[in-house]
Amino acid sequence: MVPVFLSRGYFTTHVIPERLADVPVMYDGQTLLPHPALGRWLEREAERLLAMLAGRLKD
Repeated sequence: MVPVFLSRGYFTTHVIPERLADVPVMYDGQTLLPHPALGRWLEREAERLLAMLAGRLKD
């Protein structure tokens, strides 16, 4: 299992570590934010989806 969270919060600092306490796993609590590449990726995805929707509207 790979928990993926955008930002730090209650789940990443308390819930997940507590649930994994008796499981032999490594969990460092890292999140996707802040990451310098995430903003650019979101922009590209938005542009891609808008272009796709624009193409559908032309048909």
